[in-house]
Amino acid sequence: MTDFDFAPPGYEQAVRLLYILWRSVWFHADWSRYRKRSWSMFGDRCLSAARRSRNLSGFVATFSRSVSIIEVGVNREDRQELWTLMNLPEKEQRKILDTIRTTMPVLLLTLKNISGARWEISRLEEAEAMIAEEEEE
Repeated sequence: MTDFDFAPPGYEQAVRLLYILWRSVWFHADWSRYRKRSWSMFGDRCLSAARRSRNLSGFVATFSRSVSIIEVGVNREDRQELWTLMNLPEKEQRKILDTIRTTMPVLLLTLKNISGARWEISRLEEAEAMIAEEEEE
């Protein structure tokens, strides 16, 4: 059983797609001045792109233009995951877009939790590495 077993069809894939886009925005665009509104801006742009698109490649292209990013994905794993999602059958792509259109507030909460947890984990790993370095000295 996974965390998304009780979610609507396309929810897990939507979360994975939006997480890649969220990371891309923070690595490739300058949203530092929008820190207080960044989540709502991200959600609005995703929702707008989902409403205008028929498939995931159109969604990613529309979203990328709206946030002025040229490259989506911050590493090879992100780009591979994105390629996998964009090559799903059209029916599954439509489910993902429909999920984004209908459950965006819930998707944003999920993304906030995932992003926060990963940030905390990376901070703990950094702290452990610093402690290990001090102990070696």
